[in-house]
Amino acid sequence: MEILIFSDSHGNVQPMLRVIAEHPSATHLLFCGDGVKDLADVEACFPRLIVLGVRGNCDLFGADGYPYEREVTFGSLRILMMHGHTYGTKGGYGGAVAHAGREGFDLLLCGHTHQALDTRYDLGDGSTLQVFNPGSIGKREAGGYSYGVLTIRDNGYLLSHGLLCADRL
Repeated sequence: MEILIFSDSHGNVQPMLRVIAEHPSATHLLFCGDGVKDLADVEACFPRLIVLGVRGNCDLFGADGYPYEREVTFGSLRILMMHGHTYGTKGGYGGAVAHAGREGFDLLLCGHTHQALDTRYDLGDGSTLQVFNPGSIGKREAGGYSYGVLTIRDNGYLLSHGLLCADRL
């Protein structure tokens, strides 16, 4: 199973549509906020995708029905999705990690910082939490638009980042 992870489109839907077109085997799209209104365009162009999102700090209008946090489960993999602003992730991931760890999640997906991140945090009790930020799909950072891919297999999962170069739009 291939799942695309986006965040922070901020009204720039074209990079997201391009990435989706380049991943025809993707079954789901997980969106971590700041641009939930853009998801209507995604669903119109790719009705086969299951689209799940959370609202971010810039999702003031048109975000009804999108929570600030969402639990998603694929088999035994429990994922907490959030934008991250409610836990101050621009200043560090500690609060968001503590919250997800207390709730027993395996993976925390968030956005807000526009910086790609894939790391494990020690929860202090012998366990760890995987934290993944896809970066920004709508604002060019480091030469392109950043996104994530979650590949789930019978024996586990793999997270990776992708970068859509601006000249490919």
